[in-house]
Amino acid sequence: METAPHALGYINGAGGFTLIGPPALAPQSNGLNPSQLWVEMQSHDRNITDNSVDNQTDLISKFSTGFIHHELVVGMEAGRDTYNNQTYYRTGANTGTTPGSSSTGMVNWVSLEDPSAADPTTLTSSVGNLAQSSANSFGLYFNDTLALNDEWKVVAGLRSDTFHGEINNSAPAGVTASSPAFAKQDANFTSRRAGVLYQPTEDQSYYVSYGTSFDPLLEQMTVTNGTQALPPTNTRSYETGGKWTVLNDKLSLNAAAFNELQNNVYSASNGEYTAAGNWLIKGYTLSTVGHVTDKLQISSGYMHMIPRVVNTTDGTNGSTPANTPKDTKLPTSGKSAVAPISCRSVSWPTRGSALPCRRAISTRCRCLPTRAGTPPWLIISRAMNSA
Repeated sequence: METAPHALGYINGAGGFTLIGPPALAPQSNGLNPSQLWVEMQSHDRNITDNSVDNQTDLISKFSTGFIHHELVVGMEAGRDTYNNQTYYRTGANTGTTPGSSSTGMVNWVSLEDPSAADPTTLTSSVGNLAQSSANSFGLYFNDTLALNDEWKVVAGLRSDTFHGEINNSAPAGVTASSPAFAKQDANFTSRRAGVLYQPTEDQSYYVSYGTSFDPLLEQMTVTNGTQALPPTNTRSYETGGKWTVLNDKLSLNAAAFNELQNNVYSASNGEYTAAGNWLIKGYTLSTVGHVTDKLQISSGYMHMIPRVVNTTDGTNGSTPANTPKDTKLPTSGKSAVAPISCRSVSWPTRGSALPCRRAISTRCRCLPTRAGTPPWLIISRAMNSA
């Protein structure tokens, strides 16, 4: 059970409540002091069940063609996800805008200055909307790591994916179901990956990489009406960087520059989504990892990004995308455990197969474990060096 603030209001002359809009704007726009304000509390009760089944199978072969040594990985990944969200609501007495009336799902009104009894426990819980979602995914891939000599390695791979997702909304008689009542999405995408690693000595390496990924909208197992017909967001990424170890491998220095273009970014207007254009993000990362002892290491890092909205149809061309900080300082930390790192794009290999993940963000997209504090892009070098 969950109860949360919904709106602000004040007692009107008829003895009911008059809503005055979002809490952040209401006091300024209405000239009311806090003692005159009341908060409308809304129930957000729900029972959510998630289930995921995933299988990844790899076949690995090591062989040579002339002077070139290969590590070829061929594999498949199949998965099914289901999501059920049964909502419930509680309605209190005198929660409407007129005396004696009630608003469905509204629990009560509480004083802004004295918010006591914000969550009555005696109200009856009624069944609300039931959202049921399912998604099936299947991917085939291959990846070849070619060792040309002791200094040069090349990685190339392809991955073909199919995705099918469905969502249903239903509700008991007398209750309005969420929209849409039914939606589905089918998506097919071929991801590409290529990289070159140059390692002139044991304590230094340099790389360039290219990769693509895609993200179907229904993959999140929820949908806003209208989004099911939108094309998947897809991303292409270029990156170059290097790694250096000094002080007898006690200190690692890492640097990388990246350029990522995200296509079919969504824009919301009046509750409906459209594919509004593209985002271009350029930047660089710097990080260090110091091995103090065999069981203690200290890491720190910094990322600088230059995000920009490009080729849009909603009038935001040239602006900065939301939730994209220009500078990010990774706090200094000391750890001794080996930890996996979340995948950021298709360039990063998945656990076991050193292959690109299908999606930019995924609960199943797990990278090869590396020492804590190692930036994701170094996993490419690690995968190449494992040949």
